[in-house]
Amino acid sequence: MHKLKYLLVVFVVLLMSACTSIQKKSFISSFDTFISDVETNYKTYKEKDWEEADLIYKNLMDVDYVKYQTSLTDAENSHVNTLIGKYQALKLKSSLFGIKNQLQNVIQQGTTIIDEIVSDTTLLK
Repeated sequence: MHKLKYLLVVFVVLLMSACTSIQKKSFISSFDTFISDVETNYKTYKEKDWEEADLIYKNLMDVDYVKYQTSLTDAENSHVNTLIGKYQALKLKSSLFGIKNQLQNVIQQGTTIIDEIVSDTTLLK
């Protein structure tokens, strides 16, 4: 009788371990897919797109990563850290593109102002 209980406990532990492993791999796969999508589209992201991406990222970090963090292997943890760094770099690059576009607009507007002033012959009189 004790042997049966022991085997049942071992079976349940193994089953739970297998489920955790599958769920952990699903988290990593989902995170990979999310980062890949962001990397493909970040140049066209507007503020609303980043808000949606941030919500997904926050959920991946605050719910899934916290749940599996202690069971990640060194290689898995390194991979997740790479994905985290990539997301933050993509957000920074997107911000820099926005600043670049704003500067280009200011330069174009300034050039137009100067051209208009220079071309106004009434100022020369």
